[in-house]
Amino acid sequence: MIKLHFYLPGLFQPLDLWCKDFAFQPAASNLLRLCANSSITTVPVQGLEATLFHDYGQSAGNEIPFAYYRYCADFGSPPPTALLCADPVWLKSGLDSVVMQAELPSLTLDEVTRLLTVLNRHLQEDGLQLVAKHPQRWYLLGERVQTDPSLHTVPLSQALGQSIFALLPQGDKRYWHRLLNEIQMLLHTCESPAVNALWLWGRQIRLRLLPCQQMHSAALLAKR
Repeated sequence: MIKLHFYLPGLFQPLDLWCKDFAFQPAASNLLRLCANSSITTVPVQGLEATLFHDYGQSAGNEIPFAYYRYCADFGSPPPTALLCADPVWLKSGLDSVVMQAELPSLTLDEVTRLLTVLNRHLQEDGLQLVAKHPQRWYLLGERVQTDPSLHTVPLSQALGQSIFALLPQGDKRYWHRLLNEIQMLLHTCESPAVNALWLWGRQIRLRLLPCQQMHSAALLAKR
């Protein structure tokens, strides 16, 4: 018997509005029919990406190698070296926090090419390189990504709209936080109105990886 799994992020978010304003009446008769015989299952992870990988056998608490599979989906082949997702974002500074804007930057491919040229000129000193096939999906490649065994990151979907201090990469924090600060300063000199920072997450790790084809649909599903 074939089992079909649907992943619907934010499905019950309208209920938050209902709790704030009881005049709002959510209506979803078709959804109610689908859920008539449903049951609730608790999983030890949070977020779409972590849930997808948990269902494919990823242990809770491990770094999600999302960059590997998303790269396969974007480029059509496995990455040549270790990598992270390095997605463009906009950070807004407040009195006591720095918040990532919930809306992702809108960039043209020409803008992406210009920014990558500037950033890669600096990153090559560390043996790193940024590449992108999509304006909102960038990757940071290099063996330096692999040499920090304690590196742990937070998926972009869980950082959007949040204060980022507690969500920054863990591990060799001095290196990764310095790198992110340098990237921010370079982006500032580029005077881009759309992006002022990169968010690093989803490192490929040297564990057993499922074939790209097996995870291809999951990576496409989780693309923004």
